[in-house]
Amino acid sequence: MSDEVTCPECGTSIDSTDELEVREGVPEVEADDDGSLHLYESRDLFLCQDCRKPLGVSRTS
Repeated sequence: MSDEVTCPECGTSIDSTDELEVREGVPEVEADDDGSLHLYESRDLFLCQDCRKPLGVSRTS
């Protein structure tokens, strides 16, 4: 059984990765108080295919 995601921006119901736009290799970023950045491992970013709102990231690379 899989979960269904509803895009909060456009209301599209998504129940498989076939209905998502995937951006591969997006690095995790952390910003310090001084504005400097730390880059961590890359993950896949999942976007709504209709409005391109980010909906989640992969748990594994």
